[in-house]
Amino acid sequence: MRFGTQVNPDHQLTVWDGVGDPAVYMGSISQDGQSLAFSEVDLHIPVAGSRSVMWVCVSASDDTPPGLTSVEFTVGDRISPSTSIEVL
Repeated sequence: MRFGTQVNPDHQLTVWDGVGDPAVYMGSISQDGQSLAFSEVDLHIPVAGSRSVMWVCVSASDDTPPGLTSVEFTVGDRISPSTSIEVL
């Protein structure tokens, strides 16, 4: 797996609160290419119990095994898996 596509690396996080416009944050990719880091991200959560949606662009390289996989989002000490990603 890689962030973005082979011809279009995409190192951004999009956060959408479901009401307003999505906000886009540019990230820094790790040296091994396995993670993206973002700072000063507004999660658009106005009150306790509110939710927002986040996404990053990923694609499968030729050597990625087929099947289900996911990515993880880490905010502080909380980890949340993405929805399932099916590699065909």
